[in-house]
Amino acid sequence: GMGLGSPFSVFNPESIIKSPCKSVTFLSISPLNPCSVAMESSITEILKATEITDNEKNLRDLPLPLPLRNFRAMNNDQFNLISKNTSKPYESMRFIAFFILLVFSSLLKAQVIVGAEQMQLLLKSCKGKNIAVAGNHTSMINQTHLVDTLISQGLKVKKIFAPEHGFRGEVANGEHVANGKDLKTGLPIISLYGKHKKPTKQDLEGIDLMVFDIQDVGVRFYTYLTTMHYIMEACAENHVAMLVLDRPNPHISYMDGPILNPKEAQSMVGLHAIPLLHGMTLGELAMMIKGEKWIRNSEILMLNIIPVKNYNRTSKYELPIAPSPNLPTPESILLYPSLGLMEGTVLSMGRG
Repeated sequence: GMGLGSPFSVFNPESIIKSPCKSVTFLSISPLNPCSVAMESSITEILKATEITDNEKNLRDLPLPLPLRNFRAMNNDQFNLISKNTSKPYESMRFIAFFILLVFSSLLKAQVIVGAEQMQLLLKSCKGKNIAVAGNHTSMINQTHLVDTLISQGLKVKKIFAPEHGFRGEVANGEHVANGKDLKTGLPIISLYGKHKKPTKQDLEGIDLMVFDIQDVGVRFYTYLTTMHYIMEACAENHVAMLVLDRPNPHISYMDGPILNPKEAQSMVGLHAIPLLHGMTLGELAMMIKGEKWIRNSEILMLNIIPVKNYNRTSKYELPIAPSPNLPTPESILLYPSLGLMEGTVLSMGRG
């Protein structure tokens, strides 16, 4: 089994072909911890240090990034951009370089790359297969939808499976999502919300690979997690490989709330023995569901993950697309774990 703090998996596209029992290895992602520098206060302290004889000792004790602590303290005249000491013409340039390094050391940050944007791995895993996509309006690669991207690469996309709110994310909370056809591609859309929560054998007929790419918000009662659970179970039962394109969790930095007891209560808004705020991405949860055997035939599920790059549990990531109609802003996503608990009461959530 896997713990709540499990690292991301290493993606191995060949494991889809080689064996349904291919073991999953893990990659520990080292966090990038850029130094946080209070610019104004640090510069003020530097200037104050020039009034003291032992400048080097005072500067060494300042809260500066490590590379800057190795700079020798400069004397009073050398802190002026126009040096008074004409015998040292490069001192002003040294100070400018010092200042630039101070700024960039605090701003340096690697760009987060979601699973769907790692095209080399994605195309390698999809080549030569009949593909179904479980996705919605958040399944974007930059400005292009995942389905459109796969088709443009000559890949064989056969069907679309849509969660709550529909494939284009336009259906209101709890409303019926009907089957249909995507107007742009002509592909059939099969709804996985309402009475039809789990793909049937007929739904998966002729499909070799299920590609799952939906943005989650890290809350147990958000229904996209439950949809992924049922898709995983259906893929295991019908010997269909599954590829999860992972995306960040806006609540990744902490876990909170009660743990669900599945023996007492299971529904579309909760299936697993995890906290209300579980602190995992859907890719990690997929591995946990398989590893803990929370689905039937879990041992034969051919599961692969393309994890998020440059991402860890201290990363700040603002979702580029609203994940559902009732979570249109970053503030609403942060408040959702608390406000969602009141949905069963007579209190108004301000939804009209």
